[in-house]
Amino acid sequence: IRNEKTATTVASASAAESATGMSQVWAILLLAACLFVCFRWLAVNVPLERDEGEYAYIAQRMLHGEVPYRDIFDQKPPGVFLAYLLPVWLCGTSVAAIHIMAFVWTAGTAVMLFLLARDLAGVRAAALAQVFFALLTITPEWQAIAANTEIFMLLPMTAATWCVGRALALERADSGKRTWSWWLTAGVLSLIAGLFKQVAMTNVGFLAIWAFFATRHRKPEQPLRA
Repeated sequence: IRNEKTATTVASASAAESATGMSQVWAILLLAACLFVCFRWLAVNVPLERDEGEYAYIAQRMLHGEVPYRDIFDQKPPGVFLAYLLPVWLCGTSVAAIHIMAFVWTAGTAVMLFLLARDLAGVRAAALAQVFFALLTITPEWQAIAANTEIFMLLPMTAATWCVGRALALERADSGKRTWSWWLTAGVLSLIAGLFKQVAMTNVGFLAIWAFFATRHRKPEQPLRA
């Protein structure tokens, strides 16, 4: 009976600790969401900077039937022009529409960052990463407000990194599940990232090095905890 009472007490304490931990995680995520929305709400009508105006103009000309690199010169990959097509088609060269499109895209990056950080370091660290991400991706000194190629590159690049992590985790666990779909998805996402900015392809090298060393050490890895 005494052992049963002790076990019940330990289980209750563990459940209470878990509930408290999750409450803290949700509080951190709520703070990150508030920071993300509030700072971007203030910046939604900031005038377009040089590159943004360039992308909006090219998207406008594309909607009139012109072809990039043939009728309109630019050295950037085509992904950013395609991203600008939707807000320009819906709202013309509305500054708010272009920035809202970029902010929604950045929110998708935040989700992928949470998943990646959760797998690597636990849910609390993932929540804290959201706070830093919300602040660092709106810093004016880094032109983070602008809907530039770096902003669009981050989503597929982060998603590709997460996919590689999932593939490696399945291989370490020897679960018998096929991992080729994760590897394929990571490759496709890396190519998409390269369509926004060429330097994204350096991430492929990082992923290859990570995969090489991870597959050489098959022992299960314990995630870092915040």
